[in-house]
Amino acid sequence: MNSQRTIELTELINVLVQEFLEIHQNLNDTYAGISKQELNIISIVGRSGSVIMREIAAQVHLAVSSVTPTVDKLVEKKLVRRERSEEDRRIVTVVLTEKGQKIYQMEVESYIRLSASILQALSDQEQEQFIGYFRKVAASLKKAEVVATT
Repeated sequence: MNSQRTIELTELINVLVQEFLEIHQNLNDTYAGISKQELNIISIVGRSGSVIMREIAAQVHLAVSSVTPTVDKLVEKKLVRRERSEEDRRIVTVVLTEKGQKIYQMEVESYIRLSASILQALSDQEQEQFIGYFRKVAASLKKAEVVATT
């Protein structure tokens, strides 16, 4: 299983992961006092628009009771707010505030710049192939995740 290709792929993935971690670190430096876990939750809420605590917990692979204090801190920092459903008052969703939306947008723009620089190294045909391969890998990982959670 530890073929030379696997080892090389692992090293290359590590380069990409380090670039993404650097984006998070730059956001943390820009917005001092925001932890990686808080940035992760901002990203989850930003992608979803509105999300319940159980869904946040599932995405960070923690219990709701472990996520609640982090969301509480984000509320205190005015980066997210909780909203009760009008249809069912028991349901509370988490949404980004304007300040939280700015942080999320900075993250998205940083990821887009990184993706653009990755694609810039490839010809148009290579870009199509590269994206096609990534789609295939992402679909395979999602299937594996579903199987692992059932």
